[in-house]
Amino acid sequence: MYSGSQAAENLLPSGIRYGQLPPGGVAPGGASPLVHGVPYHAVVYRWIGAAGGPGSLFERGSGGFLP
Repeated sequence: MYSGSQAAENLLPSGIRYGQLPPGGVAPGGASPLVHGVPYHAVVYRWIGAAGGPGSLFERGSGGFLP
């Protein structure tokens, strides 16, 4: 999931829940169902740069979980 054409503004709020698209969010293909007992690793990145121009993704946090 990402914030689409407004990615440079980093508009997605904190507290995002899996499978629930927040306002301004874009999720091509949607969320796949989680499988009980399979470990997952989630990573949050922040875009630094001009909208539609050069820039970089920086990891801002990550964590693992087991549903």
